[in-house]
Amino acid sequence: MNAKWLFSIILLVFLGTMLSAQTSRDQRGKRADEILIKIRRMDLANQILPLVLTKDQLDKLLPAIEKARTEGRKAEEVELEMLTKVEANVDLALKEAYEDQKLPKQETMVQVASTFKTMRLRRGAITSDNVDAVMAVVEKELNAGQKKAAANAVQPSLFDPTLDPSKMSDTEKLRFYVQAILLDYEAYDVLLQMRAKRK
Repeated sequence: MNAKWLFSIILLVFLGTMLSAQTSRDQRGKRADEILIKIRRMDLANQILPLVLTKDQLDKLLPAIEKARTEGRKAEEVELEMLTKVEANVDLALKEAYEDQKLPKQETMVQVASTFKTMRLRRGAITSDNVDAVMAVVEKELNAGQKKAAANAVQPSLFDPTLDPSKMSDTEKLRFYVQAILLDYEAYDVLLQMRAKRK
């Protein structure tokens, strides 16, 4: 290796090290998130493509999924309001813990636990409604082969170890597919990209 090539390699390594040092933790986190989203979309494509959805089927599915996403965003707004209501008490509890070594008041702990319980119940009800709405479109628009492919596409136990696929009906598996795949936050964009390529 001649000196010119060696100098070029050393310079590249040095510049790479300097650029890496200048990259902040936030930038690295943002970049990692971007890659993770791509990986999730790839995984979703892997679960959706075997269904061979037609343009017409996508045209029926996308509005139902968009409506579910809208309901999810509304739920997040309500949850933010709920969390804002407990924030002052949490701030006070942290101040007293840091400055006076005082344990948080029991009322504050109960208030937070109650808020989380309400949020969980609301989100569960909204998720159930959203799954029902998209499931209705899937049941109506997909053919038997597509439904079978969807029902067998995902291993529910990978998401929830308490679920045993051998004890689930095809309808339960299909419903699980709708919730875990079609209603995944990134699925809408994956489906839109697929729809754009359909003739």
